[in-house]
Amino acid sequence: MIEAGQDDEALAMTLAMLVPGAVEGVISDVTIIDRGMNEASRTVADAAGCRIRPSSEVHEALLRARSDWLMMIEPGARMLPGWIDRLASHLAYDGRPARFKRAQQVRASVLERFRQQRSALAFGLVVKKSAIAPRLEGTVGLRDVAKLVKPVTLDCAIVPAGRSPRRA
Repeated sequence: MIEAGQDDEALAMTLAMLVPGAVEGVISDVTIIDRGMNEASRTVADAAGCRIRPSSEVHEALLRARSDWLMMIEPGARMLPGWIDRLASHLAYDGRPARFKRAQQVRASVLERFRQQRSALAFGLVVKKSAIAPRLEGTVGLRDVAKLVKPVTLDCAIVPAGRSPRRA
């Protein structure tokens, strides 16, 4: 699930990164929560075969997802190679909520980290629907859902939205 606004390029980048996961069967469907999407964002989501739900239906969209596991990620974020196998292993053998680890290439300076307000979904979230379903009442966004759990960190990296990898 992705909450998307008007940044169609960020949405397209993240959706393209998910395609190999869909091919491998780790991603079964993608639902986009409309947070002010423009026509370009809607076109990107539609071309990728995503379902679009209004922001008022976050709770219902979470409950109606086809999979027992939910993955929430911000538009513009992208996982680094190896994420599919590591995520598949986690889904098969571990029932705990999880997030991806920060890619070493995007380590912020001390000043940037001090100023930075990190989103609850900066490193994504993977959680069993049954683990959060009883506590979803009153959630208004995916970030609210992320605050309901204490995730472990997966051994696969993510470049958070809005960050670019540093060149060595």
